[in-house]
Amino acid sequence: MPKPPPVDIAIIEAGVADAETLATIHQDLFAPPWSSHEFAALLKQSTAIGLLAVVRMTKEPVGLLVGRVVADEAEILTLGVSHSWQRLGIATRLVETFVRRATERGATQIFLEVAADNFPARQLYSAAGFREVGHRRGYYERSSAPAADALIMAKTTNR
Repeated sequence: MPKPPPVDIAIIEAGVADAETLATIHQDLFAPPWSSHEFAALLKQSTAIGLLAVVRMTKEPVGLLVGRVVADEAEILTLGVSHSWQRLGIATRLVETFVRRATERGATQIFLEVAADNFPARQLYSAAGFREVGHRRGYYERSSAPAADALIMAKTTNR
């Protein structure tokens, strides 16, 4: 299969005004999705970092990452890329941007949780330098399948 052509994607700050856009992307990727009110409440906090991946030519939002930094620790709370835009390196760019911003805010450790059966995400995080540090049984409830375990992953920054 030929490699897809490079895509001109911009990673931009997402704020409270982008809550509806974030919720729309999230809804297409996760169940249960976060609401625009949940995104807005989170992004109002001074600890939050919100990122959107947008196609430069069309301004179409195709990915998101929301996390936070508290003291010297950061956490990726949610990350997703629209289905038709996956496997193009967009999630990698979102993670790299978050790591850079979190480090600039003083984070020396970054944490996240990922479903144990989400192998593409686990591969992405491992490639970005995250390592497994914990396990939560039955953490992700699912309507049509048994609950999935969560893996806790962490990365030490180069601060």
